[in-house]
Amino acid sequence: MRGNTVFFKKTRQGKVVQVSREKYLRNDLPCGYVGCPACSSMYPNSSSGLGMVMGQSSFDSPIATATSLIDKAPTLATAFPPGTKPCIEGKKVFVVDTNVVLLQMDLLENHAITNFVIVSTVINEVSHQNRGVYRRLSSLINEQPPRFFLFSNENHRETSVNRLPGESANDRNDRAIRVVCKWYQQHLGPSVEVVLVSNDRGNVNKALAEGLKATTIHSFVHQYHPDRPDLVDILVSPSSEQPMDDDADNANAESASASAKKKLPSYTEYLAMPELKRGIQERRFFQGPLRVSQNNFLEAFLPMQGSSEDIQINGWESINRAVSGDIVVVKLLPKDKWLKIPCSSLDNPKAKGAKKPGTETHRIQPTGCVVGVVKRSWKPYTGSLEIPKKATSSNDGKIANLLFIATDTRIPPISIQTRNAASLMGKRIVVAIDRWGIRSKYPCGHFVRDLGVIGDKETESNALLIQHDIPFHPFSDSVLACLPALPWEFKEEMLTPGRMDLRDRLICSVDPPGCKDIDDALHAKPLPDGTYEVGVHIADVSHYVLEGTALDMEARDRGTTVYLADRRIDMLPKPLTEDICSLRENQTRMAFSVIWKMTKNAEIQSIHITKSIIKSRHAFSYGEAQMWIDDEQRQDDLTKSLRVLLELGKHLKQKRIEAGALLLASSEIHFTKDANYQPVDIELYQLKDTNSMVEEFMLLANVEVAKYTYKHFPHYALLRRHPTPNPKNFTWLQDLLRKRDFDINPETAKTLGQSLEAAVDPEDPNINHIIRMLTTRCMTQAVYFSSGTQNESEFHHFGLAAEIYTHFTSPIRRYADLLVHRLLASSIGHITVSTNYSKSIVQSICVKLNHRHMMAQYAARVSNELHSIIFFKGKSIIEMAYVSRLKAGGFICFVPRFGIESLVYVTAATQIGSDGETKKIKKNKAEIETPTEPFEYSETDQHLRSLSGKTCIAVLDKVVVHIDVDSSSPHGDKLRMLCIIPPVHQAPSQAAAQRANALAPQTTCKTTIPLEPSAAATPASAATSASASTSTPAQADSEGKPLAYTLVDDGCRTSGAATSHESTISSEVKGAISTLTTSEEAESDVDSEELLGIPTNESSTSTSTTPTPTTAATDPEDEDSGAADHNKPVAPHKRPPPPPQQIVTSTTPAPTPATAPTTTTTTITFKAPKGSKRRRQAKEDD
Repeated sequence: MRGNTVFFKKTRQGKVVQVSREKYLRNDLPCGYVGCPACSSMYPNSSSGLGMVMGQSSFDSPIATATSLIDKAPTLATAFPPGTKPCIEGKKVFVVDTNVVLLQMDLLENHAITNFVIVSTVINEVSHQNRGVYRRLSSLINEQPPRFFLFSNENHRETSVNRLPGESANDRNDRAIRVVCKWYQQHLGPSVEVVLVSNDRGNVNKALAEGLKATTIHSFVHQYHPDRPDLVDILVSPSSEQPMDDDADNANAESASASAKKKLPSYTEYLAMPELKRGIQERRFFQGPLRVSQNNFLEAFLPMQGSSEDIQINGWESINRAVSGDIVVVKLLPKDKWLKIPCSSLDNPKAKGAKKPGTETHRIQPTGCVVGVVKRSWKPYTGSLEIPKKATSSNDGKIANLLFIATDTRIPPISIQTRNAASLMGKRIVVAIDRWGIRSKYPCGHFVRDLGVIGDKETESNALLIQHDIPFHPFSDSVLACLPALPWEFKEEMLTPGRMDLRDRLICSVDPPGCKDIDDALHAKPLPDGTYEVGVHIADVSHYVLEGTALDMEARDRGTTVYLADRRIDMLPKPLTEDICSLRENQTRMAFSVIWKMTKNAEIQSIHITKSIIKSRHAFSYGEAQMWIDDEQRQDDLTKSLRVLLELGKHLKQKRIEAGALLLASSEIHFTKDANYQPVDIELYQLKDTNSMVEEFMLLANVEVAKYTYKHFPHYALLRRHPTPNPKNFTWLQDLLRKRDFDINPETAKTLGQSLEAAVDPEDPNINHIIRMLTTRCMTQAVYFSSGTQNESEFHHFGLAAEIYTHFTSPIRRYADLLVHRLLASSIGHITVSTNYSKSIVQSICVKLNHRHMMAQYAARVSNELHSIIFFKGKSIIEMAYVSRLKAGGFICFVPRFGIESLVYVTAATQIGSDGETKKIKKNKAEIETPTEPFEYSETDQHLRSLSGKTCIAVLDKVVVHIDVDSSSPHGDKLRMLCIIPPVHQAPSQAAAQRANALAPQTTCKTTIPLEPSAAATPASAATSASASTSTPAQADSEGKPLAYTLVDDGCRTSGAATSHESTISSEVKGAISTLTTSEEAESDVDSEELLGIPTNESSTSTSTTPTPTTAATDPEDEDSGAADHNKPVAPHKRPPPPPQQIVTSTTPAPTPATAPTTTTTTITFKAPKGSKRRRQAKEDD
């Protein structure tokens, strides 16, 4: 039977047109009830079943929709198309409407929910209203074994309905669902109860009036699952404006917090959308994503269009119920409510109101308030419940109102209701926000699921993946069905026309030890005319991942491989990444090759890009390749090829530096883990020349491919750009460094790089490293984009000083590279580019990839923090640190030994603003628990000064800190850092005080910490220790003055530490410690991404961690600003000893306060020679 679907739609030109769509109505579509005699002939085991079901081609067919957007191929587990296997059984059948699916997906995903029918009307509505929910629904329908049946009501002769005159689209859809319920009841007979489940009270009442059984979703849970109170917690709470049932009304009448009752913020109603649009057009309002501070969810910012300034939004009332990531509309506050921010008149000596050079003035920071929310970015959040004042002793079924504290500190507390409060305490749980009413201080949400006990490594790893929106579900059967049959072997017929046979070349790969997903290889071949043929060969992943397949859709959704400290979340299944595509030694593999003809000075004479067949002669580690190169006895052709590549790489790097490429450094460390994958040591990485060699050729290949694809596809080539940072971003850093007699010139990348090279303290190489770290925070992130969306002048990559750039060299782990491979293959005529690509489509892919890319970085860093906490737990470590930032309530310290940053809290007394006004600072919990002498924070002078005047702390100061783990919080362990010298905090133990004295830099503390007589070292024992350790030098302080070290035993080791642990005391006191152990030097692989805090690939034995994330990026692959595309696992190395120094011993009495016992401390003074700096070159981002 033939039918028509008629509807109206609005064109881009604003015209309303009528659309008539023809469809075929059938009476042979099954109902999905197990054992239904009327439908038994319609299933695959009959002569007509499967062909008839799969034969539907109507646009509105739910099966067609599911198979096209979920998986077109049948799953491995069943011959039924997704959602069409009969799974309804028992005496009750439930039919859901659209609003239940939109709001209650967390409930539907619970395996207790069965016997549900999803009709095509609902699928079509959901696909138009919420693509995220639609993807979750698609996964639910594709689930095995099935719990939901997909019924094509729009194509069934008896259930298809047309829209009546004057009937709204929503009313028509509700009527269509009620017609399905009526048909099911007649079809299955009175022995089966068919129930409509809806969140729409009007639809429920109409169904009841028509003689159907209907219920709300809340009543459904109470009536049909009375023994599952946990399902009630999963329900989205109904809006107070539209109550669904009495229980929900009563539950929501109670406040979640007693404090919220006393002091409710004065929220304002959001303006209507027409008013918001009018205000934006008139530039009275500003629209954009809300960016919330990581340290305070009540401090947010919004970019101001047409200005380099941000609008600052502070407080409950101004933020007005918006959450981080929401697309909001902001109105500027009156100018008398704008903030004054300190800045130096040196920035602009001619500026109005500027004082004489060197004095301080201020700039105005616009402030505003949220007047509307255009789009919510609510998602599931991980965290834990706040312990109530009145403890819940049991799960008595009563509703408890609790506050959920999210792990993401940008999210405000969320009020939830639960009947299982006691069982959820101490657990890491997932919560989703439902609404935020004007009369509620906090947003209201619902419990989603329990992840496990707080502090458990597996629980916390899963939590951070959810928190950062990382897909980590197993690959589906339909995805795995797209893979070639295993074991895979190359056959000669695969050498098709257009694919070059390069198996005769001396090709090799250079990667970290244990690397399995080898996606790049190199070769160099001398030519008769004295030039060289040089090739970069990349795994041809696009040959196996075909566009539009389930495998391609899954890879696009994941976007990138995510590297955590203890695991890898692959973008593609392991058979591809570690076998079929991996360029393994002595295995023939498909590749995409870029081949140059170069002179010995790396001058390019020609370039050839082709698909190829290669056979790697050797899979080197970085250390192994370096040994081959350095071994003069080796004169074989492969070694000579490596030496040629190394020399050419040095020429390429020098050219990049001369062109203005940035070299940024960072401390790279890795965890050594035991058999249970628990971290037992942290060691530094050492870069070898072979690291740089590989990076240079990857960078060159990326640039060449970017030029080639843009030439052939100027409107939708996928490129990567790193915008030039605003010079104003460097103002604070320039002011800070001038006080240290350093000058930073950010006018161009070249001037910035030159000034960074000059910012050197010859007595302390760490100073230059920290300055480079601070510089990255002034830069913007590199992003993917479609070439048709930007002017050519915006293509450049600031960090690499490249006019055009893309990612080509890592298709195994990045979807961007995979898409570039397809465009490149079309450019060389190997395939025809898909008609699905366009400027807008490629740009939408880029937006998704940028998000995935950023979330992968954040997840990797949080994973490193988690494993750092595991490593430090149970230890008491004293280390040298540098102050990297100041705040009113503390200062952030960077510890070079471990590459970590943490906030050191102080008791804040007052804050002196740039206008001279003194503000009181509210004490935080950490200050109350670890009180110190009150400190005064000066925004103008940028220092923290104790009220007694004895201690003054500024950025780049060298301090001694105590590191341990604070386990007192019910929300999880946290890394704790106390400043022992200068004595901001009291040393937690006498042993810690001794170790701190050994590291005391004379520039910040001229006295030692008094110890008990029994703990003090006697002159005799100290002299003995000194004579045993004078052969090992120490390091001078930042001003070149000798450091005083107290000789103590290494008391940092714990029973849980591995015997190979080098020491928990820094290398600067190795001369005073006689119990240190050594370790074998291993290969390393630190590229520019890793040097900038970018997550790295993992090897079989080690993983890397990096400093605290910065807000800017300067690396090629992840935060692009000056590193290479070769992001792989790295191995540790033993830190080299400092240069020889003069050693002088002396015995001096320690200062004795009136109330302290007299002590004597023996010190060794090390005089460091001038110029004993060990400079470490930073890597470029690819």
